[in-house]
Amino acid sequence: MVECKATNMKQKQHLQELRLFWDAMLNDGCYDDMSLEGLQPHPNLKSLELQCYMGVRIPSWVSSLTNLVKFELSYNGRLQHLPPLNQLPFLKVVSLFFMEALEYISDEEDSGDAQN
Repeated sequence: MVECKATNMKQKQHLQELRLFWDAMLNDGCYDDMSLEGLQPHPNLKSLELQCYMGVRIPSWVSSLTNLVKFELSYNGRLQHLPPLNQLPFLKVVSLFFMEALEYISDEEDSGDAQN
């Protein structure tokens, strides 16, 4: 987690695209939720891609990416739900590939306590 916060992603206001890939062979998902939460990018980000992420939830900061145009998720085998995407006014492309555990995309803000 220290390494993730040290990247200071939130200060990189000119970053347009962020592509994060995990090694599926070495990934047991133990630290994925914590490490991804620490990689919060600046709200100016336009494209976000997560591949082989083994956390069960998307980080809370995704809803704050109000300039996001493209959101791609693939091979995220444990991800169970997505936050509301209607809060992202410029979002035009959502790609979901091989998301076996995905149960729903929320239509309201999830506090983390609610069960569907």
